[in-house]
Amino acid sequence: MEFTNRTKLLTRHANDPGKLLAGFGMVRSLRGAGLLRYGASGFIIFVIPEGFRTEEFEEAAFTLLDGTKESWGRVEQNIRVRLAKPLFKKGGDKIPISIFDVGGLDILIARNVDEVPADVRYAATAVLVVEPPTPYHIAAVRRLCKRPPLSIEAAAAVARMPQNLLLAAVLKPNLNEDELADVNDVDRVRATGPSLFDLPGYDEIKPWALDVAKDVERWRQRKLAWRLIGKGAIVSGVPGTGKTHFASALANALGLRLVTATVGAWQAQGALDDMLRAMRTTFADAADGKGALLFIDEVDSIGTRNARPTGYHGDQYWQTVVNEALYLLSTLGDGVIVVGATNFPDWIDPALLRAGRLEKHFDLPLPDSTTRAEILAHHCGGVLPFESLRELADELEEKSGADC
Repeated sequence: MEFTNRTKLLTRHANDPGKLLAGFGMVRSLRGAGLLRYGASGFIIFVIPEGFRTEEFEEAAFTLLDGTKESWGRVEQNIRVRLAKPLFKKGGDKIPISIFDVGGLDILIARNVDEVPADVRYAATAVLVVEPPTPYHIAAVRRLCKRPPLSIEAAAAVARMPQNLLLAAVLKPNLNEDELADVNDVDRVRATGPSLFDLPGYDEIKPWALDVAKDVERWRQRKLAWRLIGKGAIVSGVPGTGKTHFASALANALGLRLVTATVGAWQAQGALDDMLRAMRTTFADAADGKGALLFIDEVDSIGTRNARPTGYHGDQYWQTVVNEALYLLSTLGDGVIVVGATNFPDWIDPALLRAGRLEKHFDLPLPDSTTRAEILAHHCGGVLPFESLRELADELEEKSGADC
């Protein structure tokens, strides 16, 4: 395959900074591998930067090959550019790449190298890791989009932002370099309810939540890589102990959007493929680069895998579901915290609880007398004396927070 020159790519996408930056990154990778000048036979795998969308890289790949989706069509047997693991979208490719699908392929785009089977990686001409945009790329795109120039120092600050904020900064005509720090607040969700730290109870889980809140703030300020943040937890307890309320309050405390799902709702979509589609759609909704707290209720219903085959026809079903859940948890986009809730923690597959996934487990007990009084006081808004509420709380022994 041969690649068109940089000028042609810039001309085609001069008004689309996302595709421009994707193209710049791919050209940079090709040049570094010595493939830009002489081209290559076979197909190339591009691994895009963490937290970036695949769409812009797919479009830029077509341009590098001097074509468009429309000009080639989408003939399933002759796709020159495709994603390693496509999201389920109407009218799009739905099957992950395999060695049987590389005929006619020129460029394969992956979010991470683990999306690509080992035999496909072996067959590729090269596996190229696309680096995030450089300050010079940012400055060039600002110029091509007819925006006032930025200093290299300011462009470097923009280059460290997540993709959506980076594009917002590139497109903003009157970007004031002194106000670059304010860009980080664009995605901060304004709380519409109480913060976790304003609620009574949750004493065991608040220290962890406080650490996460500090880490998320450092991530927003580009002082901490997302991969270094502990971002998964399980909360368990009998009904009424506040698992769902906890998730909402934690999202408020972190300034993140709340995305909720139940495993039962996924299963209600129908057959195995329908359930997997629903799971992937939920995770994709959360992983939009802006940050979100993904709350999964009934997480124990994902099921467990048997240590050895039993001959039961449902074994393969649960094996597939758990494997997909493991993959989705292991490939979360930047800014996504996952909290699973369950009444039956012992029913969860142990692999889901390993480090890097839902690694923390917090049991929410029934509130003691003092906590029950604090819950009553919180909902009474200070109208009644605390001592009178303490007396009432003593009469509510063994009652949950919801009962109170």
